Amino acid sequence: MATADAVVKVAQRAEALGYDSLWTIERLPS
Repeated sequence: MATADAVVKVAQRAEALGYDSLWTIERLPS
């Protein structure tokens, strides 16, 4: 299970790369 900090870091990185939606990250197996 991802920690809140890890999710934030991934979201910030994805945003920096130009992604607009992160719904797929929530669906990845943990």
